[in-house]
Amino acid sequence: MLSHADAFSDWLLEDLELHSTQFHVGQYCGAWQASTSGHRRASFHVVLHGSCWRHLPAGTTRRAHRVALAAGDAVFLLNHQPHCPSPDPQPPAPGRESARDGQMTPPDAPGQEAPGGLGLACGFFEFKSGLEDLVLGLLPDHVIARHDQPTQHGARQIFELIRAEAQLDPHAPSPLIARLTSHLFVYTLRALDSNDELAPCFWALLRRPAFVQLIAAIVATPGERWTTASMAYLVHMSRARFCK
Repeated sequence: MLSHADAFSDWLLEDLELHSTQFHVGQYCGAWQASTSGHRRASFHVVLHGSCWRHLPAGTTRRAHRVALAAGDAVFLLNHQPHCPSPDPQPPAPGRESARDGQMTPPDAPGQEAPGGLGLACGFFEFKSGLEDLVLGLLPDHVIARHDQPTQHGARQIFELIRAEAQLDPHAPSPLIARLTSHLFVYTLRALDSNDELAPCFWALLRRPAFVQLIAAIVATPGERWTTASMAYLVHMSRARFCK
């Protein structure tokens, strides 16, 4: 039986008509900084091997922060924003968050990766539905899928397929990488189901049995005039308890 998050993920992906396209696959060594900023599109980074830091500058509703990434981790940036992965734990100078430094080279064969190097698969998301702005408003501006999360067991198998495809022909990147990354995004949404830090308010409601019926009704009949009173009545609560 699907979890509430899985069912909602299916609804999201069906209505968004998600399509991903590959940007580049390769590896960095030494001093470098990568970014998919500047293209005005949602994007992703999948760490194929090695480790790095992902930097996100302060925004209108968030503080600047960094996060360590290891092989098998994936970052999905669901809207355009300055950001960069780099080997340096210190953030770049203000205004350089979208800069790209260093040279990306073709990925090495498995087991022959350069010490200290980083393998990276990057690309973009396109949402072909008119619901894009509305639905993406229900999600965080970025989501991280960790390779060691219990909910990511299936994602690890997809990651291994991505890594295998990335190493086939450095001069002709596999189109399957983009398709596999779309599937990886499903597991990323699933990760929201168990992460209080990442889960936005609406998503967190999916873990509250009392509200599941309400969310299902809103999704089924979005044209209804959903007032506090009608929502409270549907879940058999007083207005005061519902608001609390």
